[in-house]
Amino acid sequence: MTNKYRGDVNEGLKSNIPSDDIISTDSAYNFFKGIGAIPYEGIAVGELDSRLLNEHIMSLLALYYDSENKTFIAPDKQMLSFDEKQAGATIIIYNVQEFLRRLSLTLVDTLGSPFWFAYGLVDYCLSSNERHEAYEFTKTKEYKWQQEFRVAVDLGVSDFKVCSNRIAYDSNSGAIIIDIGDISDIAFSLPTSDFINLKFPQKYNGILHTSPKQICPFYPPKKNTISYACPVRRNNDKWYYGTQALYPIMRDTRNYAINRFFADKARKMTPETDSFFMELANLYFRHQLDIYKSEFNNENLSSLLSAIVAYMIMLQITSLADVHLAVDSEGIQPSYHNLNVTDKRLLDKAHSYRNISKHPIHPQNTDYAELSSISDDTEFPEYEYEGKKYCRIVVNQNAVLSSGLEVKKGEAVWVEVSKVKWFVVPKG
Repeated sequence: MTNKYRGDVNEGLKSNIPSDDIISTDSAYNFFKGIGAIPYEGIAVGELDSRLLNEHIMSLLALYYDSENKTFIAPDKQMLSFDEKQAGATIIIYNVQEFLRRLSLTLVDTLGSPFWFAYGLVDYCLSSNERHEAYEFTKTKEYKWQQEFRVAVDLGVSDFKVCSNRIAYDSNSGAIIIDIGDISDIAFSLPTSDFINLKFPQKYNGILHTSPKQICPFYPPKKNTISYACPVRRNNDKWYYGTQALYPIMRDTRNYAINRFFADKARKMTPETDSFFMELANLYFRHQLDIYKSEFNNENLSSLLSAIVAYMIMLQITSLADVHLAVDSEGIQPSYHNLNVTDKRLLDKAHSYRNISKHPIHPQNTDYAELSSISDDTEFPEYEYEGKKYCRIVVNQNAVLSSGLEVKKGEAVWVEVSKVKWFVVPKG
């Protein structure tokens, strides 16, 4: 298997549990061992979250600035490993705010369906030998030299609507291509070897001694999806990924989750006083609200408004996307009165949105995973019949599974529990 994550086998990892943490690993071992997934010689166990692998991530290198010497610090020479032939070029984006603005505008102007968009510096705070939760913007400490600034876009797990050719979808690789137009006014290119040594063209030398603007990270609330995870284990110099026994790690698809780790990071930069942050946050949230208002989808509209209010409280913002927070004797009082659709294109039937079908590149969800996600039960004992093992699952809603099986609310479904099949990825 080729490593499509440029050497980071932890990419997409949702959580990591060291095997010597007996208390923490109890529930993980009970589940994994039952499906033949984790032998006791494993050093660490974890979940490879297929939801995260649905996101599209663009990784950039962020140069650090030495304020005392008033100059940028040269990047680690290991970055040359990304240029295998040592003859490539590096693009320097010296107006990052304008780049993010154009990217945001393209998404809002082009997409007619809800999407999720986030950006910020990567935190290198994780360790393979420690218990931790992982996210799109966290990586293990060994990759700190990469100094990543990431942009994440999630268009959902199924079809999305697009009204121009500025967003293209590659059904073979699952990648999306976003055309934001000519950026020669905010970027330039130079040989990678010159970049590593900070040898800029004379025209751009002044950039090296100009203190950059700080960018407040934007990580808005994300709508929960039924998220399926593959088991993964680490054993000495090998990583083992399970290709079966996907199981859900998130259930409530009607509400939004707010990542407190990144909300705390944003709050420390006082986002309400950051005109750029507020500009993009208003642009993003108004568009998401407009979509639900144009669809007359009151349930999703109410859920999103609740998420925006919670997000504002955490970031200490009093006004955002026509939502206002006031404090009185009874506490914080939110208000929202704009029920009109600001973007009239969403109401214009002549404005043609095309449905783009996505083909997930992660393993297909198993019946066991989907059935357990629509059950009120949290534990599923195994039963043996004629040498095979089964789980009895009572579902709480009508559904059609990805395998085509149709189930009805209240039905008890018997699912065969199969052993995990593994493929091996060398560590490093």
